[in-house]
Amino acid sequence: MTLTVLRRALCRIVIASLTLFASPCAQAQSTVGVDVFLHFVVPIDGPLEKLTVSVLRASNEAAPLYVAEDRQQAKFSATTEHDLLRLAQAMAVEGIPLSGFHVMWPDTPLFLSLSTAMNGAPTLVPSTSPAPELVAARKETWIAAFPALYERLLLGTSSTPVK
Repeated sequence: MTLTVLRRALCRIVIASLTLFASPCAQAQSTVGVDVFLHFVVPIDGPLEKLTVSVLRASNEAAPLYVAEDRQQAKFSATTEHDLLRLAQAMAVEGIPLSGFHVMWPDTPLFLSLSTAMNGAPTLVPSTSPAPELVAARKETWIAAFPALYERLLLGTSSTPVK
């Protein structure tokens, strides 16, 4: 085996373990009653806020969504158990510029950054806070995938300017 093949195999193992670690079931902690903060790579406008609420409702989440003044964070208190990777995937499909989740488990609050595995599949990478390099990469990926939506935000149809 070549060194490149071994590196690729090791990367796959690391990614698989991170995905497993990021799973709520692997955490052995419920999301019910826990505050979950959504972090966005760009400020969301009214239509993106409504779309986010719609995705949450489709995931059986009845709690209201509270959007921060800077419109780059929102919070809900989970009323049901969530598979956060599935929720992130659903938001990505809809074009919601999600950067990750900050899950406020009582003993171990954890930030889960949305990233892309080597095979192109979305994954959640656990950390203590949003990693600037992951946020920047996620923003570029989102802009490339949704240029018209980003252009709408830039043109000022949003109530908050894009940073």
